[in-house]
Amino acid sequence: MTAWRQCIDHRTKSNEIERQFGPVLNRPITENTSSHAVVFSNHALNGSTNILPTINCTINTLEPGRDQRPHRHNGVAVTLSLQGEGVYSMIEDQRVNWIEYGVQITSAAFLHSHHNRGGARMRSPIIQDGALHCYTRTPGFSWT
Repeated sequence: MTAWRQCIDHRTKSNEIERQFGPVLNRPITENTSSHAVVFSNHALNGSTNILPTINCTINTLEPGRDQRPHRHNGVAVTLSLQGEGVYSMIEDQRVNWIEYGVQITSAAFLHSHHNRGGARMRSPIIQDGALHCYTRTPGFSWT
């Protein structure tokens, strides 16, 4: 495949992700929600919200000035910052400032939250082994 064809394919996939985000981003943020996200899934897994039997993947976003409520879960979260200027996370009692294209690993069961003080929407793909915990009925997710 030529570099030109790869570029077109990448743009097509990127445009499809943006199209899928449209309705999600138009949903209101309420006291019971804290961010907008698109969850990737695999049709072969019969309607689950996982890409593999043990892995789930999400693109999470957070509006400027917004905070994601503190929460914890039994799955380890690997977060890639695509747009993260002015964003930081609180992991237990430690503040972690985001850098663009940086990777953050949040250990299982650690209390954490995300905060956007930048001028643009935060955007981050997150890969978790949370699907494994869903299958074993041990997700351990809770808001605090």
